[in-house]
Amino acid sequence: MLGDDYRTTKDWDPFGLLNGIYTQTTGNPTEVEQQEDYDFDEKRGNLLERSIFETYDESFTYDDLHRLTGETVSSSTLSTTYANNGNITNRSEIGDFTYDTSTTSPHAGTNLTSTTGDLLPASNQLVDYTDFNKASHISQGGLDYFITYGPDRQRRKTTLADGIAMDVTAAINVASNWNDINGVVGGGKINAGKLFLFLCLCYEKK
Repeated sequence: MLGDDYRTTKDWDPFGLLNGIYTQTTGNPTEVEQQEDYDFDEKRGNLLERSIFETYDESFTYDDLHRLTGETVSSSTLSTTYANNGNITNRSEIGDFTYDTSTTSPHAGTNLTSTTGDLLPASNQLVDYTDFNKASHISQGGLDYFITYGPDRQRRKTTLADGIAMDVTAAINVASNWNDINGVVGGGKINAGKLFLFLCLCYEKK
């Protein structure tokens, strides 16, 4: 149950694999709010197909090692290829991956070459880390993003500088969706779209 107005049920097959998730209102008449259908390979447990309201469809293929090799999302087809050691060598929507050729770090990525031409940013991104291996400063294309941590090593303050430095911590904390973020940090000082895209590229080293 989801409150007094909605009821969600889940359907499982005899092998414990999910068949579907369905949510509908409890009024009269009822209205279907969620309908997701799943199809799994009963022998291997791999997800083969998923559909939402019979209008959004996904299908998946795997190799003999259960690694994902193909995805069809609506009308788009994506593929993944692997090296003999398990490294991903290509993602069709991203590009080609290369790795360290030494025997000590064979899975360490060294380069990503975009084959789509529109995914990777045009400018390089530089990252500085704290002595406990978390990002403290990220710069890219004239933008500088500073992260301050507390004694527990949890993020306490973030500041984005784009000509005019401004503290965006409060904005991110109170924003619950994209419109809220746009309203809080738009204000003519910094472009909210630029902020959003920049923050999406900020990764912490765990």
